Amino acid sequence: MTGRKTMATMRGRNQMKKSGSRRRERMLLLEWLEDRRLLANFLVNSTADTVDLSPGDGLALDAYGNTTLRAAIMEANAFAGDDSITLPAGTYRLTIGGTNEDAGAKGDLDISSNVTITGAGAGTTTIDAARLDRVLHVLSGATLDLSHVTITNGNATGVNDGGGICNEIGRAHV
Repeated sequence: MTGRKTMATMRGRNQMKKSGSRRRERMLLLEWLEDRRLLANFLVNSTADTVDLSPGDGLALDAYGNTTLRAAIMEANAFAGDDSITLPAGTYRLTIGGTNEDAGAKGDLDISSNVTITGAGAGTTTIDAARLDRVLHVLSGATLDLSHVTITNGNATGVNDGGGICNEIGRAHV
């Protein structure tokens, strides 16, 4: 900024000339702050079981432009920090089979970050694994806060038992 005067400095000089007093000039400096991601809230609008088309873009949209539970979890997992997912009343049936995968793209719903899932009520909001795999898998270091949701028809497979929720050294509040 050598040779340039900021608007604040110019304004200060004009005020000094008008009042006739001497004041110290101060240079106004601005600097860029680092990017920060705020808490994301994903509102699920489809009971379908489809994947996020582009995890990490902040949108949680499937190929049809819908926000599904699986897509919202995949998007929440793509970033560090706390995220929340709101489930309207309905039955969210898992239909993409597969086990031993921790990215949430198939089988159970893998939680690898801090996620709050809130349903419309335990009597009206259900996540049904259809016995394909367990319902939710909380991975090491992750936190799941789950409320007002019924989980059903999970299938415990492998060493880490837990047909409804498998908590693998994470934190789960139900």
